[in-house]
Amino acid sequence: MNDNVKAVNNRCGLSQRKIGRRFRVNHSTISRNLRRRTSVVIRKRRKAPKMNSEQQQIRARKNCARAHYSNIVQQLLNEKNIPFIAPADNPPNAAQARPIEIFSYLIVFDYRVVNFSNASAGYLLLIGQIADAISTVFVGWGSDRTRTSLCHYGRRKTWHLIGVICVLISFPFCFNLCIGCKDSYLWVQFIYYALFIIIFQFGWACSQVAHL
Repeated sequence: MNDNVKAVNNRCGLSQRKIGRRFRVNHSTISRNLRRRTSVVIRKRRKAPKMNSEQQQIRARKNCARAHYSNIVQQLLNEKNIPFIAPADNPPNAAQARPIEIFSYLIVFDYRVVNFSNASAGYLLLIGQIADAISTVFVGWGSDRTRTSLCHYGRRKTWHLIGVICVLISFPFCFNLCIGCKDSYLWVQFIYYALFIIIFQFGWACSQVAHL
């Protein structure tokens, strides 16, 4: 029962619903027993503040790893006047940005540095996600059916090595000005960045799938 009390207070990473699924009981039963047999006060979840936009009202909260965001990303979020609340408040249905630079800084870099439009920056991110989805399936299928390795390095490690090489080669080009085409048309630069983003996502899938 003490473990359940800690779980309800969100001190051990378990929620009432997870405990209910674990012991195959309704989560309301756990709440009722805790109220009757212990002195715990179950906290109600606070709703995230709403931000009015032209289309609808959306919710947002501060990410759990703010250190991963660069200063320019935080400055842009502040300029957009996006309201955040602490993750400890545990708001329901609140959007949470991923604390990875390829998601957070890529759009800001393409918009502020390369001078892409909002749509073009979003399309680059979308292309990367599509490439990642396709590459994950392909790498998972290929790594399971690979029978030979590179110099007896191991078939999984070979895929991992290929992924690391692709990431090391492509990642610097994703966050630098277009080499040799800095003054070219934007569609030329778009193809340039899309190519390296696809290579990066393929390498990321290779290293991640082979490692897991």
